[in-house]
Amino acid sequence: VKKITEPSGPAVISMVELVSEGFEEEWVADDDGDSYLVPPGWDVDGICISSQSPTSPGLTHYWSQFEPADHPSSYPFPHTGRYCAGLWWSNGYGEPHGDDQDEWLITPELFVSNCVDLELEFYSVYWMRGHGCIPHTYVKASTDGGVSWDTVACLQNDEFYFPGATGGPAGTGWNWNEYPIEIDLSAYDGSSSLMIAFHYARSVGLWMVDDVVLQGVVMEWPLGTYHVEAVVMNYGTFNESNFNVNATIFEVTDTGDKVFYQDNVMVTATMCPGDDAT
Repeated sequence: VKKITEPSGPAVISMVELVSEGFEEEWVADDDGDSYLVPPGWDVDGICISSQSPTSPGLTHYWSQFEPADHPSSYPFPHTGRYCAGLWWSNGYGEPHGDDQDEWLITPELFVSNCVDLELEFYSVYWMRGHGCIPHTYVKASTDGGVSWDTVACLQNDEFYFPGATGGPAGTGWNWNEYPIEIDLSAYDGSSSLMIAFHYARSVGLWMVDDVVLQGVVMEWPLGTYHVEAVVMNYGTFNESNFNVNATIFEVTDTGDKVFYQDNVMVTATMCPGDDAT
């Protein structure tokens, strides 16, 4: 394709939710073959395999579908619904790594090349501050399919303070799910690939995440008539004439490729080897 002439009209602009996850749907086997269950389409990775004790199988040291009944106090950890995503600090029980933790909850890979003003919002419960508290809850982003990760927020160092917040039933020092945590991801506007991870490192308190929304403004092609100009060339060793040229242009979206343009043109001119025609 040599050139595409767009209509003169304005582009179509709309706000869309690229991710909207409340963790209510049953978690399924992980596609990468490890032992974890995952929200459909998501990924869970880590080093932990156990829970706090044989009598507390719901207090997992890795990301799992969490409900208040799993906790002795029955705190209302989910922001809405019955479930949230959550994990517990490791006391070392049943863990080959002792009390070490390196646990990842990862969104599906998104294609946001036509998106701007990206923003992540979620509700969360975690230990926010206090004597001896070390960073352990991170939000990270990847633009290379999860090969490398940027830290976009450390929930301890980048303290999210909400005036009037109570700390919930856990009390002072805790971030409760009263207010959403909002993180500006506009640095990743237009990325051909984007993944977001909730990364829990070390063993300090618990972490609950619910109602995750990643949204952005989508710039779509203007409505109207498009003119596509293409060049064909005879790479063979014989003259060619009266042949068909098929052209298909795909638009890449996060739900798969869709046909944006398709046409068939008959070339009647005689083209000698090495000739090209528009």
